[in-house]
Amino acid sequence: MFVECVDIGPKYAPSTTWMAGHLVPTVPYGDVYPLFIGGDVKRVDGQPFVAPISPVSFQGRAGAADIAALEPPRPAAPKRGKEISKGDPLVKG
Repeated sequence: MFVECVDIGPKYAPSTTWMAGHLVPTVPYGDVYPLFIGGDVKRVDGQPFVAPISPVSFQGRAGAADIAALEPPRPAAPKRGKEISKGDPLVKG
């Protein structure tokens, strides 16, 4: 079963997506699990999803892993840190 235009809130971009799951024969007494959302959804804080959210496809719709495979590789982030010289009070000697 698919539900379109589900508002998942401001912590995600896009904030609306589709949601899907299998309806089991024991409804309404059985659990509908797992649930799936669009593969383009990301957390706005940049953190990766953790279990139970998985980057998988569902019924031909792309999951996050499928979307990531289509994106060009990102360049490595520059390493940031403070360069320390002999005049720095943290350097002994």
